[in-house]
Amino acid sequence: MWIITDKTTFTRAQLEKYLHDYYSGLVKSNLKQAKIDTAVATPVKVKLQNIKAGDTDTQAFEGKAEMTDYMTQNPLILNFRIHVKKVKPGSDIAAVYFEASPQPYKHKIWAQLDALDKGL
Repeated sequence: MWIITDKTTFTRAQLEKYLHDYYSGLVKSNLKQAKIDTAVATPVKVKLQNIKAGDTDTQAFEGKAEMTDYMTQNPLILNFRIHVKKVKPGSDIAAVYFEASPQPYKHKIWAQLDALDKGL
């Protein structure tokens, strides 16, 4: 979760870049720490789409990130739902809640992640 103190909205492209940069750095850093050649990592690819915002969302996105699992060096796909919401009415403070799992959206973990979102 991010807490943003400036009045802002996000574009799909911005969030794709943020996720790309985050996971690219994470994979490379962990491979280096394990003394594994970073060349084994495939470039991170992130694709998001806008989805219908929930009752407490100002924006919502869904998509996936394809990358190398730095622990196994196998391909990994993480599925995402991202919820942007106001912390309280009239405030410029926003919360960005990321749900992420390699499980398909029909898996029970998504109901659990959605329940956490509703509890925010």
